[in-house]
Amino acid sequence: MDQKMLAPHPNGAVPHRGYSTVGKEKAFTKEDLQQGEHYRDTLRKIVDCKETYEVGSESNQVQYNIWLSKAVLPGFRTFSTKLYWELHRTSMRILDAMIMALNLSDSEGEYVRSLHSGHGNQLRFSHYPPVPIDKLKKEILSRLPAHTDWRSV
Repeated sequence: MDQKMLAPHPNGAVPHRGYSTVGKEKAFTKEDLQQGEHYRDTLRKIVDCKETYEVGSESNQVQYNIWLSKAVLPGFRTFSTKLYWELHRTSMRILDAMIMALNLSDSEGEYVRSLHSGHGNQLRFSHYPPVPIDKLKKEILSRLPAHTDWRSV
C-alpha cells in the first residue's frame, strides 16, 4: 500500500488520475443522482470496495498523469501509455463501424471522428479485493454499481 500512495489520486475531480484507495470514490447511478442529496449522503456511507489507478494521454495538461517512479514499478508507464493508445485505436475502429452502420456522410463521419482525439479519455486499472459476502448483503460495502461512462465508445 505504501508504494501505491506514491502516486495518489488528488482530492477533487481534476486531475482524475493516479491511485485511488478502497473507499476513495463513490459511484452513483443516474437514478441515485435523481433521488436528491439526502439519498446520496446515505449511499456515501456504503464503501465502494475497489481500488483504481487511472492514466490518460500524456498531452492532456488538465487531466495530467500521476506516475509511480520507475524504481517502484519498472515499465508501468511505458506499458500503460502503449496500452492506452492501442485501446484508442481499437475504439476508433468501433467508431468507424458505428459511423458505417448509421450511414453517416463523409463529412458527418469526419466530424464524429474529430470528437475522439484520444486526449480526453482515461484508462482505469481496477482491483476488487475480496470481501465477506455478509458485508455486501448488509450494505456495509458495495462493488461498482450499474453506471454510465461518459464517452461514445
